[in-house]
Amino acid sequence: MNRGGAHVLRPISYNVALTSELELELARIERMHMEYIPGEDRIRLRVRTSDPAEVRCWLTRRFTRHLWQALEKTMADDPELAAASSPGERSARLARKHERANALSPAREERADAETQSEAKTQGEQPAEFPLGPQPLLITRLRVRRTEHGHRLSLLPPDDETEGLHINMDETLLHRFAALLARSAEQTDWGLELKPPSLAGALGGLQPGERVH
Repeated sequence: MNRGGAHVLRPISYNVALTSELELELARIERMHMEYIPGEDRIRLRVRTSDPAEVRCWLTRRFTRHLWQALEKTMADDPELAAASSPGERSARLARKHERANALSPAREERADAETQSEAKTQGEQPAEFPLGPQPLLITRLRVRRTEHGHRLSLLPPDDETEGLHINMDETLLHRFAALLARSAEQTDWGLELKPPSLAGALGGLQPGERVH
């Protein structure tokens, strides 16, 4: 959803660890919000949980490019793609997964529209706490590791003393987060071409007679 340059992602039941020391204290993510702030020349990421609490981060052009490269690699590192008989079929399978993850059913689309309309009414409401502070945390480092149920994405500040944001992602959230980042980068003048997996593009790259299973 695009509202004046802002993009919002509302996962239903994903987990986020707010500090490296409190990994077991997981809260449900209610909303992920990305918006390009021209005055800062940065993308602001806001993650709100059901506690309620909110974590705010700054993503620079340099970090956004680094993050996108990591997301591309992580999306492609999918065991289910290993059975593909050719690079073209592999790309098409990946694109199909990406489009499926980002597709809204009619019921979800209707609910998302209702939430978008009501969000303006609660825009001024403040969450109960800011675990990492009210000012956005500058993110300069990234770590991704595989977990039992997907991947763990860690967004980290320059120094080891400051806590970072750690998001546990399954396949669906991984693809939706990548799409959210790509849409947000479109609002900048950074010249970054963040191209999510496209089924149309992938099918165009198949060899004659080649099929996607």
